[in-house]
Parts: sequence; C-alpha cells; structure tokens
Amino acid sequence: MKKRVIAVLLFMLGIVLTISAAEKKMLLVCEEYPPYQYSENGRVVGIHNDIVEEAAKNLGIKVEIILVPWPRALQMVKTGKADGIFSIFKTKEREEYLYFPKWGISKAKNIFITYKGSGIKYSGDFREMKNCTIGILRDNSYGEKFDKADFLIKEDSKTSENLLRKIILKRNKVGIMNYEVAKYHLNKMREEEKIEYLFILIT
Repeated sequence: MKKRVIAVLLFMLGIVLTISAAEKKMLLVCEEYPPYQYSENGRVVGIHNDIVEEAAKNLGIKVEIILVPWPRALQMVKTGKADGIFSIFKTKEREEYLYFPKWGISKAKNIFITYKGSGIKYSGDFREMKNCTIGILRDNSYGEKFDKADFLIKEDSKTSENLLRKIILKRNKVGIMNYEVAKYHLNKMREEEKIEYLFILIT
C-alpha cells in the first residue's frame, strides 16, 4: 500500500499513532485562510493553528507549520515534501495520498454568497444556480455533491479576496465560500454591506 501523509482539518488527534514522537519534527503545510490560519508579525496564527500546536505539544510532537499557496501545499504532501496538511476537505481523490483520521477540529460551513440586490434565491437545490457563474477558489473542494455538479458554471479565483471582489463588482453573481472566511475578509475590506449570505449550508 502506498504511504499516505497526514491530513489535518480535519486535524485529528489520532494522527500521532502513525508517527513516533522521537522520529523528527513534522512539517505541516497550510494556506493563508483567516481566521483559521494566517500570518501575523511573521508567525502563523489562527484558530486551527492554535489547536494543532496545542495538540502536538500535549502529545510531545514537534511541528513546524508553514503557509504556502494551496496548490503548492497539495503538491508538497503528494510528493512527500511535507508530513501533513490543514485545513483540508476530505474527498475520495485526496484519500489516495492522504490519511484522514475519524475526528476533525472543525466542520466547514460553506455557503453561497451574492451581491445585494441580485435577486438570487437558494433553497438547497444546486440547479437553482445553473444559470449563474459561481466563483470558487482554485483547487478547493466544497464536498462531493458540489464538486461533481458538472451542470454548474464555475470560475476559479486564486484568493478569497479576488473571489469576493468579483462578486462585489458584479462580475460573478454568486460565489461559494466558508462563512467565517468570507466574513473575515469582508470586514477587513469594509464591504460586508454589499454582500448577501444565502445561509443554507452546502454539503
């Protein structure tokens, strides 16, 4: 069986069962994804980062956590250049090269967002969005049902800020984002009043 590395957002405490604490320092990769993890004064901080570091400390495991662009983070764990990754959504494709333990540190709250006055409504059926261009983050997963909905028109953005800006400028009618991440960036951009959240969770 091909060796798999650790996936951690679903960061689960069971990951340590596969690694001897005395072996080496674990290199964990993640992307800039506030408020879950981000750079501040040259350090990686955030909700998920704090949990990962505390769990590692309690279990006697040394970790180094670095922020890299998401495509690079995925490539690093695929090629064995990193020992683990967070925050990451579980998919069948990723299970080919990642080990996802049973329990996670958080549950993704992905929702559709649109600009104020767009008239877009969402009751839980993706087909309601089939005539809209939906902004997504490149190489992100939003769950198997959404990822495989090939009748939807999807447009990549490199960053959360770019995705939000396209909606604010009405280049895209709809985007899909983690609710907490969207709120963080919109508050920072002082643009939240221009956005409507369609609150039914995407699963």
